[in-house]
Amino acid sequence: MNRLTIYPKDIQRLTGKSLSGARKEYRRLKQQLGKTAGQYLTLSEYCAQTGICPKEAAEHLS
Repeated sequence: MNRLTIYPKDIQRLTGKSLSGARKEYRRLKQQLGKTAGQYLTLSEYCAQTGICPKEAAEHLS
């Protein structure tokens, strides 16, 4: 089962950043996209912003 949403822990797994660095990136991306506190960041949005291949990211997270 593939998830649509991405969390800081997932960003940490994809990039090798520390958890605090991944949280900062997560907040920065949500702010850039105009998302509010209750809205989720999707894997496709994350990949579009970072240039990571969505298929490879999904495989790495599953």
